Order: sequence, then C-alpha cells, then structure tokens
Amino acid sequence: MINTVVDLLESFRTQEVKLLDQQGIQHGPSIGSMYEGLTHSILNRAVFENLDLRVVQGFIMNPEGNQSKQIDCMLVEGLGKKLLYSDNYIYPISRVLAVVEVKKTLFSSQLVSAYENLYSVVETIDKTMGSDQELRDSWRLIMLSEIPTAEEVDMLPLGKRMMLRTLLYEHVLPVRIALGYHGFSTEHSLRAAFVDYIDEGVSRSNKELSFVPFSFPNLILSDNHALIKFNGMPYAAPLTDERKWPFYGSLSNRSMRLLLELIWSRLSYRYKLGSTMFDDKLECFHPLLYCEPYEKNDQRGWTYSSLELSRADLEKGPKEEIGRAHV
Repeated sequence: MINTVVDLLESFRTQEVKLLDQQGIQHGPSIGSMYEGLTHSILNRAVFENLDLRVVQGFIMNPEGNQSKQIDCMLVEGLGKKLLYSDNYIYPISRVLAVVEVKKTLFSSQLVSAYENLYSVVETIDKTMGSDQELRDSWRLIMLSEIPTAEEVDMLPLGKRMMLRTLLYEHVLPVRIALGYHGFSTEHSLRAAFVDYIDEGVSRSNKELSFVPFSFPNLILSDNHALIKFNGMPYAAPLTDERKWPFYGSLSNRSMRLLLELIWSRLSYRYKLGSTMFDDKLECFHPLLYCEPYEKNDQRGWTYSSLELSRADLEKGPKEEIGRAHV
C-alpha cells in the first residue's frame, strides 16, 4: 500500500510544483503561502480518514505555557483554539503528531532558519507524557536489548541513561520535518552544509539552541535529497562496536516515501493500526553523523563525528541497510 500512495504523492507534488514555478509571482510572502498550501494538500492526502486529523498552521503550547514559533504545517488531532481574525491555531503539544517547516528553496541559510523554527517545538516538550510500545521498539533496535524497568533506570551507566532520555523525548515530541521543494543539487552538498552548521553551532555553544540528538529534525528534505534521523521511529541504527550511535544519515530520490514512513509510523503507533499498510522493504542509507555521551568535570553532553563520503561514493548508492520498527 505504501508504494502506491508514495507514487500518487510524488506525481502530485511534481505536477503542482511545476504549476507553482510557472506563476511568475515575485512577492516573497505570497510565494511562501503557495508552497505552504501545497504542503497542506500533500499532508491531507497522506493521512487516513476517520481519525479526526487535520492539517493547520499555528502554534504549539505545553502545559507550562511555553509556546513555539509559528509553524507552517501541523498535523493535529481534533479542534484547536483559532486565533481571532487569523488562519492560525493554537494546539497543546499532546495533540500535535507532526510539524513541517516549508521552504520553496532550502539552501544553507534556509537550513539554519528551519532548524531554529523546529527547535522551538522542542522547547514546548511536555515531559509528563508517558511512554509506550514505540519507545520500547526503538530501544530494542538501537540498544539491542529490552528496555530497562523503572527500578533498573537508576542503576544504568550514564550513557544508557542519556540514550533512554533521548529516545523518550523523541517519542513524546511531534515528528519534525523541514521540507524544501528546491535546493541542494547533490546529496553531497546537503550533507556538507548540514555538518558545517552543526560544527559551528556546537563550537560556539549557542545558548538559544541545543544540539543534543533529540533536538535535530527527524527529516530534512531538499529537492530530491534527504537527511534522516535513525531514532527507531521508524528507522533505527544500532550502536557501533565503539558504542557510538550512527543517528543521522542521507539518501536521495526517496523524499515522499520517507515523509510517509515517518508520519504513518507515528499514526500506526498512536492508533494501533498495525503494519499491514507497510511493505517489507528495508531502505539503505549513507551514514552521516555519529554521537556518544560523555561526562567530564561534572559536565555531561554529547560528542559528534561525521563520515565524509565523496560525491562518487554517494552517487553509487547506499549499501548499509537500516532496520525499521514493526508496529
């Protein structure tokens, strides 16, 4: 089923982008509005009926009153609070399943603004939300063991406690996607731009942003190239023999499939829909970023390293299969 829907969405996206590019509009806000409207239409076609789901724009709020920046597209449950004389809504984070930051063109500067806007969603996290099977499956695929019980958590080594916290936050946060309809011409240039941005952000210790693994977008799409997080929701990469987590990778020519996989996986767990809509195909990705927890002088954090691949290596296509959680 998923391949059929992917083909339909890809055909629709390709045709509609051609029409938008022919409009000849020079007004920036109007251009942005058109591409946001296209994204709303794609998401509405991608989700299931009879689940009281809707696609809106607006803001996310947590129980403490922390509010996100304005979000272009939010996949939400039920009715939200509509702002007076506006098309924007406010939704509690508990009823937001996915968010999409939309760019007509995604290059380095737009990559930065997309990360910062999506990070504002992270700041609305509700840490009181519970965990369920999605978290257990992610832990099993990445850590290759059963998730610890509540009684066992305090006895875990630091690294495992930090991984558990990371995966818990990944589970309770909405799926966060940056979508650029045009952008980097190669997978290599997208990878390089993102690594440069992360290197700069980590080195300057930006107090307004965090570069812990759960703060990274789940998916970044720039034209036909993608960066994706292997957090087990649904794709997962286990720790290496050196106890590093290969948590970010890249791929080309699968944009609509990856978007659908992430959103359908979240819906499948949320509504216990099962896995019959998915095929058994495993994707192959190029690894990009590795991370590992550290503790030094009472300070805790994450160290990062990247895998540099040549354009020729990337053009050969990925060889490394990544597992997928089964709902």
